[in-house]
Amino acid sequence: MRKQSSFAEDRNMIDELISKIHLDRSPISLLLDGINDDKNIGLIFRIADGARLKHIYLHNCEFKLNSKNFKKTARSTQNYLEHSTIDLEELKSLKKDHALVAIEKTDDSQDYKTFASTKPLILVLGNEQHGVSQPILKQCEACVHIPMLGINTSLNVAVACGIVVYAYL
Repeated sequence: MRKQSSFAEDRNMIDELISKIHLDRSPISLLLDGINDDKNIGLIFRIADGARLKHIYLHNCEFKLNSKNFKKTARSTQNYLEHSTIDLEELKSLKKDHALVAIEKTDDSQDYKTFASTKPLILVLGNEQHGVSQPILKQCEACVHIPMLGINTSLNVAVACGIVVYAYL
């Protein structure tokens, strides 16, 4: 019979696991542009942890790391997942070594399944209502979208993040 491991058993190995994970991160990072819902940001932290992403950059995100909703959904990932705030000038310097790719439907976006890059990726996720801001969108080398087959034209930002991140792993 299969037995689930308990959190207490797993907790004993967390420090060792965190050390190993820091040495074996995916070359994918995220840039959250103006995302303000604590739950969405918490879920994105969970996705980033699950996929061993390198870094989360926060740009114009108005949330609190100690909010109840963030902490509930992030499940302590903020304690060991690398994250920092970033401004436009810092972002421009990251472009030298990274492909900046917005997950955003635009007039020239392509299906996320057709995009490929030889550089490490920084995937850009935009505000829940307005998408990726124009100043950040101008910095992106490409935009990718998830084809929508129903009536609705978009997915929740955390859901879209999960789909694209795991496809690019």
